Amino acid sequence: MDKKVRSHFDLQRARNKEKVAEGADRISELPDVVLHHILSFLSTTEVLKTAFLGRRWRYLWTHIPTIHFDEEKFSTLESNGKFVNFVDNILNSYNAISMQKFYLLSSSFISMQSIERWFSFAADWNVKEINVQVSNRGPYTIKLPRCESVRVLSLEFQLQDVEFCSGTFSSLEFLSLERVLLDDNIGDVISKACPRLKTLHLLRCQGINSLRIGGLVLEDLKIERCVGLDTLSISGYQLQSLCVQDSFDYRSGSSCVDISAPNLQTFKWLDFVVSCFSMKNAPSLNHAHICLLFDFYPVAIVDYLQKATKLLCNLLCASCLTIEMVCFWDVSTQKNLLERLPVTLRNNIKQLIVWLDCDDAYVFGGISCLLESCPRLESLLVNIVDHQTHRAITNEFPDMPVSDKHWRYPNSSLDHLADVKIREFKGKEYEIEFVKFLLEYARALKGLIIILSREISDVESTKSQIFQKVRALKTASSDVKISCF
Repeated sequence: MDKKVRSHFDLQRARNKEKVAEGADRISELPDVVLHHILSFLSTTEVLKTAFLGRRWRYLWTHIPTIHFDEEKFSTLESNGKFVNFVDNILNSYNAISMQKFYLLSSSFISMQSIERWFSFAADWNVKEINVQVSNRGPYTIKLPRCESVRVLSLEFQLQDVEFCSGTFSSLEFLSLERVLLDDNIGDVISKACPRLKTLHLLRCQGINSLRIGGLVLEDLKIERCVGLDTLSISGYQLQSLCVQDSFDYRSGSSCVDISAPNLQTFKWLDFVVSCFSMKNAPSLNHAHICLLFDFYPVAIVDYLQKATKLLCNLLCASCLTIEMVCFWDVSTQKNLLERLPVTLRNNIKQLIVWLDCDDAYVFGGISCLLESCPRLESLLVNIVDHQTHRAITNEFPDMPVSDKHWRYPNSSLDHLADVKIREFKGKEYEIEFVKFLLEYARALKGLIIILSREISDVESTKSQIFQKVRALKTASSDVKISCF
């Protein structure tokens, strides 16, 4: 290479190195507001490390609008007391104009005085969002200070009582309470303390037996695993989404639910069938998901049919209905339930989710007959339960009858069925027979997804054999795509 050319390349390389060196700290030249935004994605512990980058960074962290304390980042500390002191010191040095978010995550005990003090600090800085998760246990009461600026509040404790005052959170729009000890008055307390609340989530809370929820602006309500609930009354003109899950007791003979939500669009009932269920005036209901899992006892099947039928008949206005049911025992009971429904309601059943016993060769024929009761079914999800799960369920309900053995596959078309998914598929002959039935009669089928059982999914030879058997079956639909995982 010519010396002049070599010299030119060496000079260019040197200039590039100088540019890199000059731009190595180019991030420090960014405006404060940009750096604050970048650092807001880090925990406070990580942000503090930037103070050693140079004079420009020394006090930058004190103006970040987001404070995120995570005790897991303090694994090197010897005691929880140091974590509390650290939080206090950081807050004492805080100089931001206002606070956007305050996060506190701790798996250790923190005194109520400390938590209340930090709440008050965040309120003084006009915080917009608070998320506190601590593992305190014991009969403690947390008094929440007045905070007119906060709009999002998420609290997770270990069964502590929370005390609200009237007008405590006048701007609050989202409230999530998890593992909080509540009482039957919590609905009235929240409506007075949070007049602008749009979203309310009660998760794994205890102490509630009779719950009354009402609000002029409430749009989204979720009640999940609040065990012990027996009476539920909901009224909300603006309520659009409602989910109730795992909160009622199937052994209760007096459970009652009353819902009045004229603008309700989405409704999920993933709980036991209650004795009395009423939904008034829901003309806007688009989608309802009703779970009928493990919610009838063998001595009360007739009672179960009556209650389940009444529940479903309250959903006549739902344009799309998803029904989830267990078919471990007595499939004829579930078929009887569907046949008792008005034709209009059965036509609205667009998705069916069923749970099957992995070793019941006859239940698949029963499921095929269930499909006859859903003439406009579009989606089918089949969950084949493994031995361990099935054993746990049958131990919970030891007197359940076995499934009928007289089922035969019907000769009827499935004109609207478009999507099918089967989970925990083992490739047994009666499973293949069920797939054969679906492929032969589902003329509009677009997709069939088979998810193999974990015990055979890693065996490539077995997986290949099952896939070949399925692919060899005749299909009524020319557009169906078959996938096997």
